[in-house]
Amino acid sequence: MRWVALILLAGLVSCEFPSAKYRSYPKNPYSRLRKIVVLPFINRTRHASLDVEMFSNNFASELTRFSGFDVIRPIDVMAVLEKGETIRSVDDAVKVGRRLQADAILAVAVTDYDPYDPPRTALQVQLLRTRAQRMSAEKIDEIIQSASWRIGPYTMSVGRAGYLVDAFQRIWDAHAKNVRSEVRNFADAMEDKDTAFRNENEILAVQDRWMQFVANQAINLLVERANPYELQN
Repeated sequence: MRWVALILLAGLVSCEFPSAKYRSYPKNPYSRLRKIVVLPFINRTRHASLDVEMFSNNFASELTRFSGFDVIRPIDVMAVLEKGETIRSVDDAVKVGRRLQADAILAVAVTDYDPYDPPRTALQVQLLRTRAQRMSAEKIDEIIQSASWRIGPYTMSVGRAGYLVDAFQRIWDAHAKNVRSEVRNFADAMEDKDTAFRNENEILAVQDRWMQFVANQAINLLVERANPYELQN
């Protein structure tokens, strides 16, 4: 009987259990930034074929999985733009955000993109308030000195510092073992008989699925980066 138990134990050890990491998502840490506008993404890569419309829509869909966010999609942004109106600055973004009665704006630029398996994507993500926060000269100087000041789709200025909540840039390269591990965990959590997910290969090979994964990673990072100062204001 002992050898039977050992065989069963070995079988259990060798089994791969689905990851629980992505089965529930963290909630919005910003109590005053609930209604979020996701702007149409900006393509700053050499790939003219990159479907930024699909990417930004996937990002908005993924954001709805995180409780506490009321998401205004890119298509709704396009619907309220006046003839000839574009979004090229913080002021433009804030103007549209206020028009949509939102609390904040998510602006994203795709700066690197390789769709072929294993894919690679780099993003610049910028979270802006629609109402500038009053700041001391010391706080403004702290923001100006931070790395986030120089990152984002839109150029910041001292007069616009009160709008900035956070900004970061990251690259997700499926050549890297840690990224492949996260893809595997994401696929495992999604696996269900009612979905097309079966393993990480589909995420790596299908553009739409890879975009969903990258969007999830970026939103998780945005939530994780929320700092106590911002949460209190």
